[in-house]
Amino acid sequence: GMMKEEGYEVLARAKAEGIDAHGEMECNVLFMTEERSKEQGIYNLGFKGFRDKKKSWAAINDEVVDFCIIEHAPHTLKEIEPALKNAWEAHTGPMGSQEFLPLMLTAVNDGLITLNHLVKMTSENSAKFFKIWPKKGAMQTGSDADLTIIDLNKEDEIKTENMLSKCGYTPWNGYKVKGMPTHTIVRGKVIMDDNKVIGEAGFGEFVPGPGMKK
Repeated sequence: GMMKEEGYEVLARAKAEGIDAHGEMECNVLFMTEERSKEQGIYNLGFKGFRDKKKSWAAINDEVVDFCIIEHAPHTLKEIEPALKNAWEAHTGPMGSQEFLPLMLTAVNDGLITLNHLVKMTSENSAKFFKIWPKKGAMQTGSDADLTIIDLNKEDEIKTENMLSKCGYTPWNGYKVKGMPTHTIVRGKVIMDDNKVIGEAGFGEFVPGPGMKK
């Protein structure tokens, strides 16, 4: 996820040699800059080593990496403050579950990735990897009705005050996006309706992969 550009080359070579190798792209690195990281006071929190973003996007579009993910470590500012002096003394890690799709849909609008490929890299590939496809990661008869409805033309701004996470802030505060999720459906039940979470806690279910117990 946070590997240097050389990691893409190693992964591509391993795949070319027939090795069963997989990689994920932690998508914070596609949008975060060193300047923003310092500005938001999170310089030591997982954003060091800002890489060549063109190479990162190429690794996604060429499927050198197999999945697009984002980390969600909802620690409060008080919990992570010691990390600004010593990263070993605090909970660390970036936030992102609420910001992930608006950021990636903005990339779609910017021509950095197609919408179809975004779906593949965030849903289909992971479901196949964990051998839960087509129950998950597909829209077809017999699949769970897990759907995200989006408005690709909706413009918005990521703001700390709109974050639902217990951490209470976002490193993307003030970031302007184009493309927003509007509804979330889990197993046929609407969980988010017009940007308002209406689902009940506990409705989510753990989905076991091969050899895992539910």
